[in-house]
Amino acid sequence: MLNYQITVLHPKNGIQRDGTPYFSEHYVAGQWVRFYENVPKKMGGCTLTLYGDSTIIRTLYTIPQATSFYLYMGRNPVVGGSPVVPGNIQYSIITNDGVAGVPVDRTPTDPAFVPRLNTIWVFDTASFRYAPAPYSGASTNLLFANYISLDMESQEAGPIFVGGVNNPDMTPATSPLVPVYDKNMQLVEASGGILYCAPVIVAYGNNGNITWTGIGNDVTPFDPGSPTSPGTWDTTTDVLNLTNTKIVKAANTRGSGSPTMLLWSLNSLCRATLTQTNSGLQFVNTIVQDNISIIAPNSVVNYEQQFFWIGTDQFYVYNGIVQNLPNSMNNDWFFNNVNLAQTNKIWGVAVPRYKEIWWFYVRGSTATECNATIIYNIEQNIWYDNTIDPDDVFNIHNFTRSAGVQASGQYPFPIYADNTLINNPITPTNDTYPIWTHESGINRTIGDKKFAIPSTYTTPLIDLWSSQGSTSNLINNRRIVPDFLQTGVMSVELLTKTYPNDPTTAYGPFPFDKTTPFIDFNCQGALNSFTFASNVVDGDYQAGKILYFYQKGDTLK
Repeated sequence: MLNYQITVLHPKNGIQRDGTPYFSEHYVAGQWVRFYENVPKKMGGCTLTLYGDSTIIRTLYTIPQATSFYLYMGRNPVVGGSPVVPGNIQYSIITNDGVAGVPVDRTPTDPAFVPRLNTIWVFDTASFRYAPAPYSGASTNLLFANYISLDMESQEAGPIFVGGVNNPDMTPATSPLVPVYDKNMQLVEASGGILYCAPVIVAYGNNGNITWTGIGNDVTPFDPGSPTSPGTWDTTTDVLNLTNTKIVKAANTRGSGSPTMLLWSLNSLCRATLTQTNSGLQFVNTIVQDNISIIAPNSVVNYEQQFFWIGTDQFYVYNGIVQNLPNSMNNDWFFNNVNLAQTNKIWGVAVPRYKEIWWFYVRGSTATECNATIIYNIEQNIWYDNTIDPDDVFNIHNFTRSAGVQASGQYPFPIYADNTLINNPITPTNDTYPIWTHESGINRTIGDKKFAIPSTYTTPLIDLWSSQGSTSNLINNRRIVPDFLQTGVMSVELLTKTYPNDPTTAYGPFPFDKTTPFIDFNCQGALNSFTFASNVVDGDYQAGKILYFYQKGDTLK
């Protein structure tokens, strides 16, 4: 052993997809792995929270309570129905320890709700005086809902609906949501969405216009259906044009002591600040950046007052100014393979515990629902991904997700809705789209059943030529000394080739557990890499200082 060379297997963090594997100094492949404390670590598991129903969820929204939260679910209408089966609004009360109640339906029954295909719900909550019984003018927390086209370029507007979050006695409200009318008893509609920029609700959309309510805590914003008590929302005077194209997304941000919004149009980012004037509340608009793009409204992710989103050909971040978010690791990997016909389904979420931004997207020309993720680690400024390869033998779809929310209130886990059907034991003949709690445990858990989540990562190619240019020898691979915080059996596979374009020869996989001192090999290769894998129930790992023993082998012929 004295003539062996020993090195630590510690490539640069992140997964390099762009360029060639031989050129990369980062890991070159991975599945269900993140990089934490400067080493690879298996991602957390997922637990089935609700079985859902037979319609895909396009929007999740949470309203925290004292010891629980309301999880609102907005579903798309069923395609191909005659008549069209409407998308529904349901919520489930989920306790802070993860126990979900039976979903309650709050879908509007008013004739103003005309179901349309390919729509998506937008939710927000606001505190207003609310006229209809049983509230009778009391100030209460209200849920607003707006259904809009999934196609962000569509000019078709949808009504805004509203209802109490709780009844006056603080029991959960169960009545259908009702439409919002303005002072002229016209339906208030939006094509881009709604946002509570306290103390007003803002509707935004076509032609770069926004409109807003009166002051929420002082006036009744509407009294639906009552010709003698119209609402105070004046959509003819309380309106402002911000830009020349449709506004597709809005988010609250820090202002100079005044309520401030960021608003994304199809080609610009605007900032609007609410101010008090002699004529009442008005928004003052500033164009932050023009000549930018946005690939999907739900690609905008807020993390610690930074906003990350995907454009049509690059990634962006706003932290006071708009900047390109550099990505030399998987930029081409993403933009060359995203399904351009399905980009409106892209959505993102922050995972604050690990300083990550996740974007779910539709990868491949034949896919129609999100089947891959691209991940940006803010703290380390690196990228990685999860992707279903055509030859993926694991067939685990923990990233086929259609909507999600990050951890909120006292619930420390993100919740995602699935776009892959699973068998529902409650209705065995009717498969459903479930809702999952993520970063929960280390398995895929459904009731009392546990399933392993495969996690792998592959090191870059190791050779002698890069460090010893005058040496034309193969590497004689001798030993790996594992060092993992590990539960369950793992494996290591040695992959060798002579030249970059040669086929790969695989040795192994060789299993090891936390008591295994080393794994010996006796094979040669000019270019060598290692794949480490965990694929057992309750399997988990975080890499440490893994040692690689090798020596100069035969001369290359």
